[in-house]
Amino acid sequence: MSFVFSKGVRLSAPFRQVRRDELTGLPTMMEFMEQAKRQLAKEDVTFLYFNVENFRLVNQRFGFQAGNQLLIRIAEALAQVFGDVPMARLNDDRFVVVAKTAEVVAAIHRARTEVAQAEPRLSLAVKVGAYAPQKGMDDIARILDRVKLACDSIKGIYDRDIAWFNPSMEEQLNLRTYLLTHFSEALERGWIEVFYQPEVRALTREICGFEALARWRDPERGLISPGVFIPVLEEAHLIHKLDAYILHTVAKMAREKLDANLPVLPISVNLSRLDFLLQDPFAVAETIREEYRLPLGLIQIEVTENALVDRMDSVLNGIQKFQKKGYPVLLDDFGSGYSSLNVLKDYDFDTIKFDMKFLHPFTAKSRKILKYLVSMAKDLSVHTLAEGAETKEQCDFLREIGCEKIQGYYYGKPVPCEDFQQYCLDNDLHLESRDDTELLNKAGLVDMNQTAPVAILYDDNEQMTMLQANALYLDALHSIGTPSVERVNINFRSKNFPMNEKFRRFLERSKATGQWESMMYVDNGQYMRVKIKELAARGTHSVHQLHLSNISADKAFDDTHSHRFDTIVRNVLQTYDAIWYINLDQDVIEIIESLTETRVGMQFHDTAATMQRFASRYVHPADRERFLAFAAPAALYERASTSPKSFITAPFRILMSDGHYVWIFFTSMALFKSTSREMLICFNRNFIEQIPDRTVIIRQMLESYGIAKDFFAAGQDPLYQGAFATMLEDMDVEFFWKDRQHRFCGASRAFLKARGVRDIAEIRGRTDKELGWQLLAEQAYETEETVMRTGTPLLGVHEQIDIGHRLQEIRAAKFPIRQDGQVIGIFIKLSTLVDAPARREQDAALGLIDEETHLLSYCGMLRDALLYADEYRLHGNDYTATLLDVPEFDGIGMKYGKDFRRHLLQKIVALLHKDLPAACSIARVGSCCFIILSKNAQDNGLQEAALRITQEVHAIREVDGHPCTLYMHYAKAHGAEVRSLDSLMRLLIQRLQRAEEKRYGLTPYSNDNLLFSRDLFDTLPFGVIISDPATHELLYLNQAQRRELGLTYDEPLAGKTCYRLLMGANAPCDNCNESKLRHNVCQVHIYHNDTMNANLLLCHTLVPWNGKSCHFCMAINLDKYQQRHAAHDKVLYQELSINDIIRAGMYEIDPESGIRKMMNRLGHLLSADHLLIAEETATMLRCSHFWDAQDALPLSREIQPFPREEIHSLYEHFLKEPVFTIDDVEAFCRDNGYAPRLPNLQRLIFVRLRLDDRAYGYLEVINPAPEQMEKALPLLQALARFFSILLRNRNLIRHIDRLGKIDPLTAIMNRRGLLDYLQNLPDNRQYAFFFGDLNGLKETNDRLGHEAGDTLIKAAASLLESACPTDAVFRMGGDEFLMVEEIQDSAQAGAICAQLHDRFRTAGISIALGYALARTPIDNIDAVLAKADRRMYQEKIQHHQTRHQHIDIDN
Repeated sequence: MSFVFSKGVRLSAPFRQVRRDELTGLPTMMEFMEQAKRQLAKEDVTFLYFNVENFRLVNQRFGFQAGNQLLIRIAEALAQVFGDVPMARLNDDRFVVVAKTAEVVAAIHRARTEVAQAEPRLSLAVKVGAYAPQKGMDDIARILDRVKLACDSIKGIYDRDIAWFNPSMEEQLNLRTYLLTHFSEALERGWIEVFYQPEVRALTREICGFEALARWRDPERGLISPGVFIPVLEEAHLIHKLDAYILHTVAKMAREKLDANLPVLPISVNLSRLDFLLQDPFAVAETIREEYRLPLGLIQIEVTENALVDRMDSVLNGIQKFQKKGYPVLLDDFGSGYSSLNVLKDYDFDTIKFDMKFLHPFTAKSRKILKYLVSMAKDLSVHTLAEGAETKEQCDFLREIGCEKIQGYYYGKPVPCEDFQQYCLDNDLHLESRDDTELLNKAGLVDMNQTAPVAILYDDNEQMTMLQANALYLDALHSIGTPSVERVNINFRSKNFPMNEKFRRFLERSKATGQWESMMYVDNGQYMRVKIKELAARGTHSVHQLHLSNISADKAFDDTHSHRFDTIVRNVLQTYDAIWYINLDQDVIEIIESLTETRVGMQFHDTAATMQRFASRYVHPADRERFLAFAAPAALYERASTSPKSFITAPFRILMSDGHYVWIFFTSMALFKSTSREMLICFNRNFIEQIPDRTVIIRQMLESYGIAKDFFAAGQDPLYQGAFATMLEDMDVEFFWKDRQHRFCGASRAFLKARGVRDIAEIRGRTDKELGWQLLAEQAYETEETVMRTGTPLLGVHEQIDIGHRLQEIRAAKFPIRQDGQVIGIFIKLSTLVDAPARREQDAALGLIDEETHLLSYCGMLRDALLYADEYRLHGNDYTATLLDVPEFDGIGMKYGKDFRRHLLQKIVALLHKDLPAACSIARVGSCCFIILSKNAQDNGLQEAALRITQEVHAIREVDGHPCTLYMHYAKAHGAEVRSLDSLMRLLIQRLQRAEEKRYGLTPYSNDNLLFSRDLFDTLPFGVIISDPATHELLYLNQAQRRELGLTYDEPLAGKTCYRLLMGANAPCDNCNESKLRHNVCQVHIYHNDTMNANLLLCHTLVPWNGKSCHFCMAINLDKYQQRHAAHDKVLYQELSINDIIRAGMYEIDPESGIRKMMNRLGHLLSADHLLIAEETATMLRCSHFWDAQDALPLSREIQPFPREEIHSLYEHFLKEPVFTIDDVEAFCRDNGYAPRLPNLQRLIFVRLRLDDRAYGYLEVINPAPEQMEKALPLLQALARFFSILLRNRNLIRHIDRLGKIDPLTAIMNRRGLLDYLQNLPDNRQYAFFFGDLNGLKETNDRLGHEAGDTLIKAAASLLESACPTDAVFRMGGDEFLMVEEIQDSAQAGAICAQLHDRFRTAGISIALGYALARTPIDNIDAVLAKADRRMYQEKIQHHQTRHQHIDIDN
């Protein structure tokens, strides 16, 4: 921003008041301009403008006091170098000096050195602008503008510290003025357009995103570069308006594309440092995103590196808000600032964008730097993008080093949105799909510069594609004759490539385990090892990381390894009885291993004739025709090479040397990578002949191919039985059947596999309710019963089943099974919904799936839990929630890093999948914290699984070479124990905390036997009884049981029996459990004891007692616990509710926000229609805060203040009790003469708000739920104090803020009050700013004393207040005042100014007045005040001249 300086006017010496900068003692601007003008008239001078660019670092690092001291030292340093010349501090860290032109350059260098040394703790960046005015140039204001322009021209340029003014800089000033004048118009008229530059994925060369860039097409000046107008807008503090405009334009465009079902990719929008200082950019972005209903991730935020060097809290907090919500945040221009690595250390970014300077010039050094920066970013799990790529060489290099995205003119210049589609067509650019974005982002984090042969593989479940391979991987490919990645992909696309099926199985194994998998194979005579690991998957698409090693060529593998693999291969070859080598191009057959008497090594030419001779001599006559067709040379190679596995097999009977025919399998194998048509034919004797019970095996083999055993029995239809067997065992079809009592009788293999059941015997004879698979078991039972009762099938039945560790909706078709016309059962076929993949993708997009583990997320858990809770609420089918936690996970993860943490998490998740039943929902709710939801029928299995997982987690002793010791703790709760999901979570957390505090999780690892002290049983709150099972004699009663029976604590038990004392009987009970008692078995039942008149829960077992097995019984009085539980729930409800509401309010910094949040929580808790707070003064009440339920008609916010006397009946109640309820408002009004001020009042609760003998008013709860009326009283009694505290704090803050804005002498507002006032002015209104300066205040102080001067100041303030209808009067300094008033035109302002003169003249007070006009919003208040100040001083000069003339006449 340039400064507009007032033209100086010289005052006569007796009347001129010298003004000084309060901090440095230098002259103020007005005085400096006077001095400068005098100096300029006397000699040749050079104006110098000093700016310490990084001065703000001093304030931030060392405090404002240190900053002030530095400014004083700078002023002293400049005075020491330049001597007694005019100089001043303009503002902040900017100084101006009028130096003598002689030797000015040397003086500038000395001054820079002195200023830089003024703060030894920091390297100060001192910039100097210089201007030597020509003869006749005496406009000081213009001179200062020019010297500032010179200084600003080198702002941010590291290698230039001094700049001299030249005329082209003034043109920049004119352009700057034009831009600021027309900026608002440019936004309104659309002169500023948004262009989009593509960001291309290096792996696929597809467009994966855009950067939104501003372009200004001006009707007068044409296309204005952003390099010109953006710095101007930043300096004028207008850049936030431009950025908000771009955000709005981008969001609107995206919404239009989405509505038209067109693809939309992520779009990056730039934010500057000032966006975070001048507004809340997160709130702006969120408002725009919600207005256009855009999904998260579509808009990305770019922040330049230079905006972050100072680590300002506002910027840091703003970035954290964006990231917490889910916006990707990019670091732009990485490498362009002072401290790039510090920025990465202090901030977290999703992507860093390398500055284009790394590519210009494109040298070996810049290549090396980029390579290491990319590797560093990947090690930090940060994505990378390079800007400014203009050549194919640059793009190829960036792709080679693994830079994920490329942006630059090579792929496209920025273009308007409407031109982009044609631009893509012209340049053959394609858009990346949203589904692939997630996969390729994961792949992009693989470091291609590592010292291992690495490649990236993409798989869509039909076609594998290698996207990239590093140099080491290519070396491994070259060693086996594969020249490039393109050749690999050709092989993958070929249906005849022999390794495809094997590699597909290998890849599927990696998908299933989620771990590194390895495979060895022979290729082109080389032993190869390939390793693979899945990086990410979405639906059927996935990406994988590959490592490839040539074991034969690897020196790390010595000859011992090579011999070992040779031995393995030779042993494999021994499984063949004979091998022939055939070269069809040379028409020759060579015997490698012989089956007949033919010698090894013999060669036969004329392949066709050789085959004919072999057939006629050795092949069974019945097989010869088939053999010759198989071995015909013209088709043999073609059929083998085009088969999926590159070989074909057929069996033939061959005559052996002993005269018998033996079945031999002939395998014809094409050598795929050979340059000629080469083949091997391998002979293998039929293995079945070597099996003793081959008849049974043959039958089993036939049955496995769908040929049922009944095929061998006369009169049976083989196809019927075979078809059903195939469906049952081989087909991927889920079905089962039940008997008339809904018990499972059988099921397909696919159904059992999906539910983790190994054998049908595990579920045969059990129902859905017993198994706990069906969420809506009652509904499923009813539909099955309907089918069996009516005999009518039901198709397309939708049901919720817990499968695959989450609730999923499936479709069932249910058919009756009949025998002799009667329905004897039901057959049910299951299938997933057609849109199931889309639903899964939608779940992932909604955040219901945890991205790292693919389990349910916390939100997904809540969704499933709500379904479980609804089933319990509606049908009483209880459910269980189990919380598992590994508390050491975070600590050890921080110690060993992200990779260790990820691998450990994968191990633990794999254990969950392995051990937990399929019929449960698993959600990840913390770093290593999981919740399992299941039906109660799964409890036993879950308990065993939890113990097993606990032990297996503890057994993990090392991950990635790092030692670790882990303990998994778990807690369990049932839906029946709580009233809401919040309560369930709190209960689980409480139980888990107790388990962790007492190290319950350690129990499974220590001992199977637990020993308890007798003291423990003595103090238990429920009964413990030990008796002799043979004689029923009582041996021990704890104190609780003695109290129940009315016995003293020391009364002897000798001779007392359990049946007499406990039951009041003369003989043992008929249902006595003595005969059923066993060690390690606990029998539990509920029993009503007539003697005690109580319902008891009894637990019986055998325990050792004084060397004998005795009957141990624990008796719990359920009646007491039920009463206690109800009371405890009530207290717990109150405590949790109070804590929740208090936390919501008291954690807020702003008391107003805290009050609103507390009212919101309280209103929902009490199910009220409305809440309001009425604040009171001595006699009046004012409704200040409101809350309305969503389904209630909002209360009017325009309720006028009313006298307390109108509700005196309420205050009479407050005298008796601070909180009271009115259950019947109509009756209360009738009985007390109370006239309600609000409509539709049924029930009310009033709460007095009072604190430390100070009354603040009352809280009114309108129409709470009837059942909440009684519960609310203790709750509101506790909350009343906290509402009062927040009101008190708010008043204190307002009072303190008010004091800071009030001048203590005059009680009118000060400068700070002016800034606050200006922010609240409505837009597009015209205001006059009247600036006044008292005449003669100094003389009054000198002659009459400062008390008289203070009286004069207060009188002037009073006059201005009485003249201003809005009290907008401000004291700007010692004798300076400002009055602001809205006006229609300049004439009205002149009239007001004249009226002010009349008022002051009548009061006998002399004041100089000047005014300026401005229309809101006012961007530069300093310029407005400077204009008013100039006019005021012109009047002041006239006043002093007139007064001087009068003095001369009198003399």
